Amino acid sequence: MRLLPLNKRLMVFDAHSTNVNYDGNDKAIYEYVAEHHPEIKPVWIFSNDQEDVPLGAEVVRTNTLKYWYYLAVGKYFVQSTNLTNQYYKRKGQIEVETLRGTFLREMGFDAPKYRTATAKIQLDFADRIRRWDYMVVPSDYMELVASKAFDYDRTVLKTGFPKNDELVRANRDPHRKDALKSQFKLPLGKKVVLYKH
Repeated sequence: MRLLPLNKRLMVFDAHSTNVNYDGNDKAIYEYVAEHHPEIKPVWIFSNDQEDVPLGAEVVRTNTLKYWYYLAVGKYFVQSTNLTNQYYKRKGQIEVETLRGTFLREMGFDAPKYRTATAKIQLDFADRIRRWDYMVVPSDYMELVASKAFDYDRTVLKTGFPKNDELVRANRDPHRKDALKSQFKLPLGKKVVLYKH
């Protein structure tokens, strides 16, 4: 399959190893692409191919013929999970690591799982990270911490997390904040900080 040409209009979203599946930064990027670039064919990879994805994406289960086909011919890969070691990136493929959130604990090579792992496990992890063309981060702090944690020295996109774009757009309505505070019986004159784990 690796002899087939790359499909420059194919974008693969990999959520197979996350617990939340269709969610997060990958979801936000997908919804933007689906709305603004209908010429792009989106494919979502899940462990469960019954996952419901709106806006016409094809859903593919891991380790099927279609899964390996799309890994072989996809042009763009958007993921926060690290694609399998059996995926060998081809020249011209672009992989974007979106991360899942701001690090409030040890991640990457700083995490005990990898810090104390065998040399083979560490090398496999490093190989997966070296495939990333871009890493999306929300801040200077995350650029520093994530680059160190993943030993990443390639292109960092300090754009903010795409999943937060919806919050920014919603804040353009001056009455929305007060309506939400009233709905949840929060004081109108106080600042509220939300944290999603």
